[in-house]
Amino acid sequence: MCIRDSDRPMILYPIKTLVDSGITDIVIITGGYYAGEYLKLLGDGKEYGITNLQYVYQRKPRGGIADALSSVSYTHLDVYKRQIGAISF
Repeated sequence: MCIRDSDRPMILYPIKTLVDSGITDIVIITGGYYAGEYLKLLGDGKEYGITNLQYVYQRKPRGGIADALSSVSYTHLDVYKRQIGAISF
């Protein structure tokens, strides 16, 4: 279940910000029971202007965003262009 704000899932706001800024390679780090909802909503990301969308499933979140980023290989992160949005369920 993606959290909604009005008629749009909230995850679309940071994605739009990234895409409007020219960042179209995006990694979604998720976990828990509703992780598949992001895949259903975003698919391959093309509909939202994303050229390369990858998903990482975090099995046991322990340390918040820092722990989540440790599960992503650094080849996926662009150290010069990064926006991190944390949405809690």
